[in-house]
Amino acid sequence: MSEDPYIPYEKDHEQMILRDYLAVDRTMMTNETSLMSYIRTSLTLVAAGATLIKVFGPDATTQALGWAFIIVGAMLVIYGYNRFRKIDTILLKVKGETLSRVKKIKKSRGFWGSALGLIVGRK
Repeated sequence: MSEDPYIPYEKDHEQMILRDYLAVDRTMMTNETSLMSYIRTSLTLVAAGATLIKVFGPDATTQALGWAFIIVGAMLVIYGYNRFRKIDTILLKVKGETLSRVKKIKKSRGFWGSALGLIVGRK
């Protein structure tokens, strides 16, 4: 399986139909949801680590486990953000050309003509 399934659409945007545009939009929203999940999990780990350090006393094992949670939480948010940016860059390559195409169509046909052209699938 290919590492990047969007390569055919990056090269030839004329292949894309309405279903493909909507799929890219859904994927972008899912990417944002995944980033928020990484942030939520990271904050939970940091809070658990701080709780272990502050509440459960100066025991060396508890302190080490608390700091491990905090470090893993920080690393997780960095990993989640890097993953978000990577996928977002790929999707913007696909969507970027389509947005410039839409702007070009709107200038040539006006609002209602461009809306009808996009629905029907004509250039």
